Amino acid sequence: MTDKIVLTNNLQVNLVAPSTETSIVSMQKVHKQYHPEDLVSLAHSIQSSKEFVTQNTMSKLTVIAEQMKALEDQARLILEKAKEDHDLHNVPCNVQKIPGKIYYLWQKQSGEKFFSLIGPDEWSNTKNMHLGTYRFEYDRTFTEEKDFKAIKDKKRLVESYIGSSRAIEF
Repeated sequence: MTDKIVLTNNLQVNLVAPSTETSIVSMQKVHKQYHPEDLVSLAHSIQSSKEFVTQNTMSKLTVIAEQMKALEDQARLILEKAKEDHDLHNVPCNVQKIPGKIYYLWQKQSGEKFFSLIGPDEWSNTKNMHLGTYRFEYDRTFTEEKDFKAIKDKKRLVESYIGSSRAIEF
């Protein structure tokens, strides 16, 4: 049986009716923080519990919001890279692109872009402007020369995980 008591600040406190039977538990040791009949202390305890739950929930939701933002940023980067790869795939090239090979992006004076196997150190007396050096990857994407080392480092990192783990075997 419970007794309901409504306080003035709209908090409802449910109290358990005290047992009339003898108890093996000392009420004084159980209620060290406040007296069970002190409704103000009980109301404060309930209020602070509600505030703790609210703050805890907000903390967890903040972590999720930060993760959502990170995922949104990753999605944006993926879409930007896809557009760049799409644009590079549409650049004229008079040879079939082979994964793992290096291709040089040039621009004619007319503004037309094209890929070539001839690099700037081999083609020094040209009127064409060298725009960049790219590796055509096995996944059919392009990696710009400035990113070669970062990609190589990432591959080494992944290989170190695969090499050290017995769970992943091919």
